[in-house]
Amino acid sequence: IASAQQLHEMITKALGEKVVFLSTGVTPKERLKRIEDLKAGRYRFAVSTQLIEAGVDIDFHIVYRDLAPLDSLVQAAGRCNRHLKPGHRGQFHIVHWVDEQTRSFAHLIYDPVLLDRTQKHLKSHACLREPEFLALLGNYFQDIWKTGIAWDVANALWEAIRTLRFDGQKDKPCILCSRDAAG
Repeated sequence: IASAQQLHEMITKALGEKVVFLSTGVTPKERLKRIEDLKAGRYRFAVSTQLIEAGVDIDFHIVYRDLAPLDSLVQAAGRCNRHLKPGHRGQFHIVHWVDEQTRSFAHLIYDPVLLDRTQKHLKSHACLREPEFLALLGNYFQDIWKTGIAWDVANALWEAIRTLRFDGQKDKPCILCSRDAAG
């Protein structure tokens, strides 16, 4: 949250206009208002934590996302041209944000094995088109199974990605449930 706040301040200053900030540190009532204002076009830019990766219906033309496990990156990419506006092709960019001592912010949040596997699988792709994501994710999860993550957890994660079930439904794989089961 602190790094997202820092980025928000930098972008607001550089652009000289209001930039919306979204995180779990913002009260739910204020967060909802900001999301509605964003949808209504009152902001051109937003800085957010992982908050908007699932369950928030927001559409952007261009998304920049700090390094994260591949499944989280795909979730964030889902915010890009979400409403499939004719004539618009969304752009999703992955950055690896580091502090002044070149320490990765992503490594403060995510499992280093998942980040390593993500970087390994993305290394050979300077650019991906949406149809290529499914095969990339399949290879990624097969690789993770081999690294020691419990098979049932990795399988549930893969099934949730494959079936686009991220918030959990009765008798369906759920990303949130799988993550909790992983410890």
